[in-house]
Amino acid sequence: MVTVALPDGTLLAVTMSNDGSLTAWDLAGGTGRTSLDWIPRSATVVAALALPDGTLLAITTTYDGSAIVWDLASGIERPTLRGHTGHTGLVTAVATIDLPDGAPLATTSDDWSVIVWDLTSGARRHTLARNGDGTIFTALGAAALPHGTPLAITTTYGGSVIVWDLASGTRRHVLTGHQASVTAVATATLPDGTPLAITTSNDGSAIMWNLTSGRVAGRMQLPYGSKVVATAWKGLLIRYDSDVAFFAWNAPVFSTIGTRSL
Repeated sequence: MVTVALPDGTLLAVTMSNDGSLTAWDLAGGTGRTSLDWIPRSATVVAALALPDGTLLAITTTYDGSAIVWDLASGIERPTLRGHTGHTGLVTAVATIDLPDGAPLATTSDDWSVIVWDLTSGARRHTLARNGDGTIFTALGAAALPHGTPLAITTTYGGSVIVWDLASGTRRHVLTGHQASVTAVATATLPDGTPLAITTSNDGSAIMWNLTSGRVAGRMQLPYGSKVVATAWKGLLIRYDSDVAFFAWNAPVFSTIGTRSL
């Protein structure tokens, strides 16, 4: 399941079922807003995006290394993004971010590559990391600097976090601080425009990074296996085992607000 906000503020959840259906749900009313019933059963929904005109897109990935962009209102399949080729080719993570000239999509794959796509044309913009680099990426996020520069955040089995400039396709920072595989990443923006990334690792730590400076803004220890699943500028949700915990931060201090069992 992924969530997306429409330009009018409506918050939707997009889910994928084993029966091959893809549904957008209105979280306020709890009702299905639109649904597609012919998605390949091997697909997984990994991202959703609302364009400025209100068009709702969902991105699904398959085991053949492709990502498919769907218009959820019309049911039309937009460009199929192909280009991940390697020993498996499975697309493992997707992130999107708006740009003035369109919405780029970044994908990572088991072939050790990160590709930035133009969602309008389906063409590649950049290949951020190439097959053969030896870096296995575990998660992917997107954010923007205060002046608008779009960023991609990739995490690795080696414990590093890489911040990429999506406009130029170059690395901005390599962030080190985790001692084991980084398992998840989520992003948030403070009221002053400062972009943050929060990463969790198998070393039991969660680190808040200032994406402008590349420095650590906060750190906390968590139960083994914890993964950050969502953020807002006042807090974040962490999932571990069958529990979800909400933490608030006043950088660099985290405090636990509550825990709920699923």
